Amino acid sequence: MKIKKLIPVLAIAGLLAASGAAMASGSNLTPAEVLANLTGKTTQALYQEREKGETFGQVAAENGQLEEFQKEMLAQKKLLIQEKVENKEMTQEQANAAIKQIEENQANCDGTPDETRDRLNLQLGSGQGGGNGQGQGCRAGQNN
Repeated sequence: MKIKKLIPVLAIAGLLAASGAAMASGSNLTPAEVLANLTGKTTQALYQEREKGETFGQVAAENGQLEEFQKEMLAQKKLLIQEKVENKEMTQEQANAAIKQIEENQANCDGTPDETRDRLNLQLGSGQGGGNGQGQGCRAGQNN
């Protein structure tokens, strides 16, 4: 009986160790995770601030961490872009252009949202939607 209780505990410990190693390596962190590391706030608290209308950049700026946040986010995006190059989802030339555009955007960013900014559509998000839309948009025969 003790072994049955020990197995889930070991599994959770293993997952925590793996996620800690991923965070330590700095790869594939979400903007909330990057900002949490810089500010000491929890990701849950940061997402609550986002729901109130603040951007992660605004929160970083308010905490005197905008420059470091941008630096860390650039590093994250470069890792993701390089993965796309390695997976032949984009060429190195496209990757270089994307990185240049991100750097230019960051140079002009004060943390506030800019709705007019050109979107690169690199699909570098962390997939927060998780596919939960389940295709329930406009359906035939319904007036949506």
